[in-house]
Amino acid sequence: MGYRDMNDDWRVERPRLEPEIIPPDPAHRRRGGGQRIFIAMRPGRRAPLATSGFLAAILAAFAVGALSVTTLALFFGAFVILVPLIGLVAAGFMLSGLIDRLRRGA
Repeated sequence: MGYRDMNDDWRVERPRLEPEIIPPDPAHRRRGGGQRIFIAMRPGRRAPLATSGFLAAILAAFAVGALSVTTLALFFGAFVILVPLIGLVAAGFMLSGLIDRLRRGA
């Protein structure tokens, strides 16, 4: 007698995963009146995310604005430093050409 003879139903049926629906109830509410959102990562594990409010949107906009201003200031600072350096290099080339002419003429 083999294994298949002992078990008539030798095929294993995979379990079907169904999404877990969590109704909004007071246990999932925050103090500020916001509602928590859960994201299913793996079966049996959830990652809680809180919905953002008006203050969070204002702070995010402020952070993005501050980052933009900092980036622009760095670019303009680099430009302001490079312009005089380019001028000094150009003046050096002009001065070396002038010195070369004076040496050849004398």
